[in-house]
Amino acid sequence: MRCVAAVLSLLALLLAGCSGLGEREQSPAAQDYRHAPLPGRVSLADSEATRAALLAQYLDWAGVPYRLGGNTREGTDCSGFIQLTYLQRFGIALPRDTSAQRHAGRLVGDARLRPGDLVFFDTTARERHVGIYLGKRQFLHVSTRAGVMLSRLDDGYWGARFTHAVRVPP
Repeated sequence: MRCVAAVLSLLALLLAGCSGLGEREQSPAAQDYRHAPLPGRVSLADSEATRAALLAQYLDWAGVPYRLGGNTREGTDCSGFIQLTYLQRFGIALPRDTSAQRHAGRLVGDARLRPGDLVFFDTTARERHVGIYLGKRQFLHVSTRAGVMLSRLDDGYWGARFTHAVRVPP
C-alpha cells in the first residue's frame, strides 16, 4: 500500500510541472516567494544583454527533447527549462511549476514586452505553457514535439493561445 501511495505522489509531482487546473489561489509559499539573485549574471534590465543570453541558452539547448518533470539535457519540460534558464543566465531562482511562475512578477501588456519577460499560454482547457520572450515577436520554450525551440508569438497556434506576460524584477 505504501508503494502505491509513493508512486501516486511521485506522479502527482511530475504532472504539476507544466499544467494547472485554471486559476487558483496562491499558496502561502508562493505568496511569500522572494527572488534570490546570484552574482555574476546578466541583468534583466539590459534588454540587449538579456536577448544575447537567451539566444546563447537556445544554442546550448536547441533540440533537447521534452520530458515531463525533467530539467536536464536528457529532457526537460517548459517550467523546468524556464526555471533553469533564469538561474543560469540571470541568477534568479524562480518557482518550479507554471502556476507559481505566473506570480513571479508583474503583468505586462503585449505592446510592452521586452526580452526576458515570461509569456504564458493556455494550450488546452486544463494545461498551461510558459516561454521566455526574446524580442521581435519570438520566444524560447520547450515544445512537446520538438523540444527546446524558438517560436513566434504571431504564429497562428501560439497567438491564439497567448494569455499574458509577466515581468520578473531584475
